[in-house]
Amino acid sequence: MDKSFAYNLKLARLRCGFTQQDMSDRLNINRTTYTKWETAKSEPSIENIKMLVKILEISYDYLFSEANRKDGEKLF
Repeated sequence: MDKSFAYNLKLARLRCGFTQQDMSDRLNINRTTYTKWETAKSEPSIENIKMLVKILEISYDYLFSEANRKDGEKLF
């Protein structure tokens, strides 16, 4: 999975006011696992992606889009 997914995931989480711990609790996973998704060190399963979209109230397109960054903004 590319860094756009990780960036978009973090951006959506912050917009909702959730911490990484909030997200891991809602997904019933370890916080370390969630953190790896936001840092592009691993990727979630399809089932977890479905849950992310629902929890964060975003579209799949938003989550996988490369267009969510501001011009010149670095991913990491």
